[in-house]
Amino acid sequence: ALSNQPAWKAWSGYAFESICYKHISQIKKVLQIPEGSEVFTWRYVSDQQGEDGVQIDLLFDRPDGAVHFCEIKYCKSPFKIDKQYAKQLLYREKIYRKVAKTNKQIFHAMIVSSGLQQTLYSEELISGVVTLDDLFRDA
Repeated sequence: ALSNQPAWKAWSGYAFESICYKHISQIKKVLQIPEGSEVFTWRYVSDQQGEDGVQIDLLFDRPDGAVHFCEIKYCKSPFKIDKQYAKQLLYREKIYRKVAKTNKQIFHAMIVSSGLQQTLYSEELISGVVTLDDLFRDA
């Protein structure tokens, strides 16, 4: 099927991200992001040997001394955070803290088309979940 092709999967991911960026107000409502928060994406390309670059799909820098990292994932079934993915999330946090030179509290949230499967890692790391349905509710 066409939906199993790599090009389709890449397009689906980009299309879902685009929809998310057009529904920031709904995301803010679900995650209870305070007014006055700065909204942007963040990317770091390392020039150091052995240090990977990172990208944060959506970031809310809040006026209350906290930062919300949002990972955007499109998938047909609930997304599952395993040990390896949890390590990636924590690595992004470490690099962001180093580069941004911040001590703000960092919250991790998932924006997932089909929800989030509960795992030990999601319970420990994820403070909020936004689904495709949430994006189309009144802001």
